[in-house]
Amino acid sequence: MVRASGSIRARPRESSTTCWSSVRTSVLREVRQVLTEENFAKVRPGMSSDEVRYLLGRPAHELYFSLKQEKVWDWKTKVEPGMTWYFNVHFNNDGVVTRTSTNFTPGP
Repeated sequence: MVRASGSIRARPRESSTTCWSSVRTSVLREVRQVLTEENFAKVRPGMSSDEVRYLLGRPAHELYFSLKQEKVWDWKTKVEPGMTWYFNVHFNNDGVVTRTSTNFTPGP
């Protein structure tokens, strides 16, 4: 949990998954990584897109697959020599999670 002086709960900024800004002018006390295996495991079918964004932050990519009637958000999870790994969340047209997946792409 992020705590700022004055007991104001900080909210994530839309542009990052690790930077936080507070509701009022106050001192930021903690920055934490939200892209963890623990948080990925919390994403469940039936969650809303708002709940996922609050948990994981802004996705790296948002793709829509018209034949499947599915939107997929992804987050880069790790980079290894020759591979980049992604965590994917799949949504139906109502913005509700239907499943999650992982994939990798060749890369640096």
